[in-house]
Amino acid sequence: MDSKSDLPLVLKDKPVLARLWTYWNDARGNRPMPRADEIGAARLPDIAPNLLEIEVLGDGGFAYRFVGGNLITAYGFDPTERRVDAAQNAARGALARRIYALTVKSRRPLFASNRYLTPRPETLGVDRIVCPAANDDERIRLLISAQTFTSEGEIAGELGNQATLEMGGDVHVFLDEELQ
Repeated sequence: MDSKSDLPLVLKDKPVLARLWTYWNDARGNRPMPRADEIGAARLPDIAPNLLEIEVLGDGGFAYRFVGGNLITAYGFDPTERRVDAAQNAARGALARRIYALTVKSRRPLFASNRYLTPRPETLGVDRIVCPAANDDERIRLLISAQTFTSEGEIAGELGNQATLEMGGDVHVFLDEELQ
């Protein structure tokens, strides 16, 4: 990678995810990650509808602090202020917890892509990046995530509890390893 402004290859055709990556990368400067008070959806109004702020709880769990409108529409419910394990069906909650825990444990930004089967005969693709932020004692307190969806048809609001996770379709890439 020639400069910090370069994008990981996996984000080249994903402008919303690339926007979050660039913001997070600039905010961290020469540190491993920015502080939690330096990032947030309010600082990214252009992509806020596709953002999540996830609080890292003291017991190792996660709670949604902010959920953008596009995500609420796509998922068919608003999980704001709810724990991840209480806000989703078991398979989707387990996937979210796994992605968030991997980001916290590695202390690195993560790209994840997976597919959901909907009640219609089509699949919804979900691409996301999850970026960590720490507080002054270097404990990760916040994750900020951007998500985008791809589908051949219009299925907003159908992901809800009626969709099932397509097992074996997960892709996870640490963004700092995916640089040119």
